Amino acid sequence: MDARMFSGRAPGAKSNRIREATEVKVMKIGFIGTGGTGKTSTIRQLGDLGLPLLESVSRAVFKEWGWKEEDQRKATPEQVWQFQKTIFDRKLLQEEGLENFLSDRTLLDHLTYCFLRAGRGVAEQAAREMLALTKNNLTTYDFLFFFPNGLFDPGDDGMREQDYVYGVLADATMRGLLNRFEQSYWTVPMGTVEERADFIRNCVKLDTKDR
Repeated sequence: MDARMFSGRAPGAKSNRIREATEVKVMKIGFIGTGGTGKTSTIRQLGDLGLPLLESVSRAVFKEWGWKEEDQRKATPEQVWQFQKTIFDRKLLQEEGLENFLSDRTLLDHLTYCFLRAGRGVAEQAAREMLALTKNNLTTYDFLFFFPNGLFDPGDDGMREQDYVYGVLADATMRGLLNRFEQSYWTVPMGTVEERADFIRNCVKLDTKDR
C-alpha cells in the first residue's frame, strides 16, 4: 500500500523542505501527538535512520519542579502557565543549533498544552509570539508525523493526563494548529510498533527518492 495514502495535509499546504539523502544524514523528523499514542515506542525502533534522538523535555521539567500531572490541576493558572512555558522554552533550547535529529515531540505539542492548560491565563501578546515561533519552527522540519489519539491505552505514569475528553481536545487542537499553519504532515496508521516504524521509513524513502 502506498504510504502516501495516509498523509495528512492542510488545504493548499506546501511541502516541507526535503534535503537530498546522503551518506551523512542531515534531516529533521518530528513526532506530534498526545501522550500514550506510541511516539516513544516507535522512535526507539528507528535507530537505523542514523539520527540523534531527542527525548521529550517534559519529564525533565516535571522532575525539576517536583510535580506530577495531578499538581497541574491543583495549581493556580499563573503557576500552570509558568510550568508549561518552561517546557515550551526548554524545547526551543533543545533544538537550538541542531541540523539533524529525530524528535519525540515538537514545539507544536507544547504550544497545545500551554493553551489548553493555562487557557485564559495566557496573555494575547504571549500567545501571538508563541504561535509565530511554532509556525516558523515547524518549517525547519523535513518530516512531521502525527500520531492519532485513542488508538492505545496510555497507562498512568503520573505525568500523563488520563481524562478522555482532554485527550480528544488536545488531539483536535494539534490537528487544528497544523491546518492553521498550512503545515504538511503524515498521519501514522494503526499497527504494531514495527509496522509503524516501517511506515515512517517508507515515507522518508519515498520523498527523498523523488528529489
